[in-house]
Amino acid sequence: MPKVKKLTEILANKIAAGEVVERPASAVKELCENSIDAKSRRIIVEIENGGKNLVRVSDDGIGMSKQDAKLAIERYATSKIYKEEDLFFIKTLGFRGEALPSIASVSKFTLITREKDKPFGTKIIIEGSVIKDITETGAPIGTTIEAKDLFFNIPARQKFLKTTDTETGHITDIITSFALGYYDKSFLLIHNQKEVKNFPSATMQIERVKDILKIRNQEDIYQIKADKPNISVEGWTASPDYYKTTSKGIYLFVNGRFITDRKINYAIFEGYKGRLMKGNFPIAVIFIQVPFQQVDVNVHPAKQEVKFLNAKQVFAAVSEAVNSALKIGEKILIKKYQNIKTDQTSVITPSFEKKMEQKYQDIRQPFSYTANDYITEDVDYVSAQNVLREPPAYYGKFAQKNIMPDTEKYSDIKVIGQFLKTYIICEKDNEIILIDQHAAHERILFEQFKKKEKTSATASQRLLIPEILETGFTESEIIKNLIPDMLKIGLEIEPFGKNTFAIKAIPAFLAEKQTAPIIINIAEQLIERGGGKEIENILNSTLILIACHGAIKANKELSETEMKAIVFELFKCEIPFKCPHGRPTLIKMTQKEIEKLFKRIN
Repeated sequence: MPKVKKLTEILANKIAAGEVVERPASAVKELCENSIDAKSRRIIVEIENGGKNLVRVSDDGIGMSKQDAKLAIERYATSKIYKEEDLFFIKTLGFRGEALPSIASVSKFTLITREKDKPFGTKIIIEGSVIKDITETGAPIGTTIEAKDLFFNIPARQKFLKTTDTETGHITDIITSFALGYYDKSFLLIHNQKEVKNFPSATMQIERVKDILKIRNQEDIYQIKADKPNISVEGWTASPDYYKTTSKGIYLFVNGRFITDRKINYAIFEGYKGRLMKGNFPIAVIFIQVPFQQVDVNVHPAKQEVKFLNAKQVFAAVSEAVNSALKIGEKILIKKYQNIKTDQTSVITPSFEKKMEQKYQDIRQPFSYTANDYITEDVDYVSAQNVLREPPAYYGKFAQKNIMPDTEKYSDIKVIGQFLKTYIICEKDNEIILIDQHAAHERILFEQFKKKEKTSATASQRLLIPEILETGFTESEIIKNLIPDMLKIGLEIEPFGKNTFAIKAIPAFLAEKQTAPIIINIAEQLIERGGGKEIENILNSTLILIACHGAIKANKELSETEMKAIVFELFKCEIPFKCPHGRPTLIKMTQKEIEKLFKRIN
């Protein structure tokens, strides 16, 4: 007797159904996709016990004839594709012809459908892949599909379903994603005969986005828009002040299809670089359009994964679009906080004021690495770094300078004092602003390093005696591959025997740092990430580490000079509101918020 036997059709259907219908939310997703493809304007989803007892999806779409309805419940029967070439030009959400027969094979299934020009509809009843009845029936235009007792005939699968709340949560997430992607359609979710979610159709997508993402202020949501050859990226991203601890706040759509893609998520993180703390996730809704023939949606039966023909270009387009949107939003905020108050109610003496004015008279770069750079008599500017390193007497050198600053430009923010030797207290208009001195100085230093890094090709410093670097075999191979990239940033390294290198020149921005540990750190991080040339990302992480160690610490008392210098330099940064790790540099409270706390107003 042969050991290999052909499975029965019913058993094969149950196995195949497991690929498409993992849980009640899977059934809801497949049925909603069919409703959208059917040009529905209103979709109602009713569930009981988290969908385990009932999933019913009703729409007002084009409906089906009796013949089409009978074909639709057969496996691999579909109206979306007809020939092999159509697989490479898929415009609809559904196309595999597996959803309805898969759901019908693991539930007590009822389909009711009617076309617009027909007086009667069609009703089909199926139980575990077995057709029980096909009749004509009165029905509204559109389609209603009901799946009761999901997995009733596969008890082992039933045991893997989660609690009612968990399964309801998954279904809610699915409905929310459809509501974001199709703002012109209405979606209603009812659980145990109670309304859970109701998304009426909207006239503009931004209305739906703000409603679902719970963005309170228009200034906290930034529009994304980028057009590249064969790639269009649009959508919205929230201010870094809005974040989640999981990736649930990221909604990705490719040619209208809701997908999950870790690489695109990472591209969004790249766009947020330096704006979010580790462990926090951004909130964004992003729509990517590419030619249909340049994306493969036939990767998995669930149709939530895709493959791009030009994945690197898509990654870069998303990252650049997100970063550009955030920069535009930040520029608006920077303009609001870019001025420093040095007079009016200030307690600083007139002589000190004069020195401060002279200090800001001709700033050409954020700051210098050492105060010694500015000790010569011909220096015509000083920086915040000098203020943090030199006593006030240092500014006596500039007493002869009579160039006055643009006082109007620096007239809005007033530095009041220091709280807990950690936070700088400022006032602007009707707001109190608390600045974290460590986070602020860290941001200042980091942007200085980045600017120095960009000009390091002409500021490389040769070592009189080469520094010898010994590594392990794996690190050695990585460093050999990185030699050309390191040379671009002023790090000149040559092989010097087995697993050994000679460091002959270093960039100016690393002049006061031990170079060998930094190179080892770069190699180790690349090994951890699986190799590849990511010198920019790794170097960025290294500069963050250097800035963190170099910044002033919390619980350090600052002079008024130091506080003013930090505030002044902070608002000249490209990203002043976050430290390089993504932690806030400042928080603010409005007069209205304060008066509410004191019960002056309601």
